[in-house]
Amino acid sequence: MYILREEDKRSVYDQKYNEFIGFRTLDQFQLGFSVDLEPNLGLHPFSTDYIKLTMLNIKYAMRNMTESRRILYEDEIYPMINVHTRAAFLLSDGAPDSGKSLHFSNVRDDMMLRYARLLFRYRLNMDELFGSEIESPVWEGTL
Repeated sequence: MYILREEDKRSVYDQKYNEFIGFRTLDQFQLGFSVDLEPNLGLHPFSTDYIKLTMLNIKYAMRNMTESRRILYEDEIYPMINVHTRAAFLLSDGAPDSGKSLHFSNVRDDMMLRYARLLFRYRLNMDELFGSEIESPVWEGTL
């Protein structure tokens, strides 16, 4: 499976990946197999629509992560590495030790993905920011 070597720890904007900027769909990578994955998870950061990532369904994001992991066992290709690491990053809880994980180190320079993760988790209340019921504030001295 995808192993992040020391020489692979580079920015997602590194010039090595410039050849993938023009791709708009996963089909353009001529994958050789049929998959139903979110294209914006696999594209280069310059081609990604981060707004669509914030609106993903949580089950769809989980399916993207597991399907891409299965594919990575067979072939390590740029879009599948992106799908797996981005989906895992969106779904991660941000625990203190998560900074050491592959997913956090692989997207460390992609600030737009960090913002998309915040909006994704906020929209789905994944961090339990709100209780099960939102109570209106009670003001003393009001009618």
